[in-house]
Amino acid sequence: PRDSDGTVSVAIVERDRIDGWLADCDKAGLRVNSVYADTEGVPDTPGNLTIVLEGNRLYARAPGRPPFVFESLSLLDVLEILKSVEDDDAGNRHVVIYADEAGFAGRETEIESVREHALSVDVQLLPEGPLPRFGATLIARPGSNLLQGSYAPKSNWNVLIRPWRAAAVLLLSLALIATLAEGVRYFVLSQQ
Repeated sequence: PRDSDGTVSVAIVERDRIDGWLADCDKAGLRVNSVYADTEGVPDTPGNLTIVLEGNRLYARAPGRPPFVFESLSLLDVLEILKSVEDDDAGNRHVVIYADEAGFAGRETEIESVREHALSVDVQLLPEGPLPRFGATLIARPGSNLLQGSYAPKSNWNVLIRPWRAAAVLLLSLALIATLAEGVRYFVLSQQ
């Protein structure tokens, strides 16, 4: 579906890679209904630049913009890139940083230097890593599901209808009895 500004979100993955992911999930006994890019799980916080740190990987999203990811790039470099790309002053904004323990430990001095360039910086540690944060964002606002076309989940209508089977038999029986009763009544009336 198109966004309000007419753009379409697109995510592309090689077939071999997605086949491998699905095979791994199948081996683990998981039934997969949706596959999303990890970047789509970066929260879109109005008025805030959102950054998620995972080791040396940096995920970010400017308000109302698509997310992006960099590896081995400093926080100040990201702010400079945003200043050069965006119309507003990206350095004079509020910044929300989510970080796993490794990401925070490796970038603690960078986070302090960001405090000097931003209006405010809110740091939240993610002891279980960014996956729960990404998942919460994707539940609230699903991104582009990679399982489309030949990868789309098959319908399981027979499983869904199974609990209603007895009710359907009773309803059909009632309809058959009502039709027979009307037939008998018609026959009796036609004889009179």
